[in-house]
Amino acid sequence: MTIDAQYLAIVPVLVGILAAMKQAGFEPRYIPTLAILSGILIGLMLKQWDVLEGITLGGAIGLAAIGAHSGVKNTLKK
Repeated sequence: MTIDAQYLAIVPVLVGILAAMKQAGFEPRYIPTLAILSGILIGLMLKQWDVLEGITLGGAIGLAAIGAHSGVKNTLKK
């Protein structure tokens, strides 16, 4: 399985969703778990519910979103 560039475009969208969840009052320590679960759900939908490929793709999307969120947060930290 390869991860195409079209799937990587989902990462900033997921980062935005996670930021909105955080602003809505979700506990910040649950954001990484929500990112992985959301990513897996998105991956399953993109792969037409093929479980192995959906979980693999979704896990990669979720982990990339966590990394992007953490990188931006640490870069903007004063």
